[in-house]
Amino acid sequence: MPSPATLFHDVLVVCDQTGEEWTAATAEVREGLVYVPMPTFTYTPGRTYTLTGRDGGERLRSFLSVTVEWPRSADGVVAFR
Repeated sequence: MPSPATLFHDVLVVCDQTGEEWTAATAEVREGLVYVPMPTFTYTPGRTYTLTGRDGGERLRSFLSVTVEWPRSADGVVAFR
């Protein structure tokens, strides 16, 4: 079972270059990557993103200037590094 510190809810993803926003109910950290279900996401190489969400202890967590790990993304779930 994953640790509560690796599971997030109320997730917001913001493109640093355009300000475009996506929301997701959940996200999970696995193997050094943050996986976010985003079925409407369109990948653009070279862009960075800021991710925020609350962990199991209701602490707000942020990941700044992350990039998409497109080869690890699949089936509407985007992997960020």
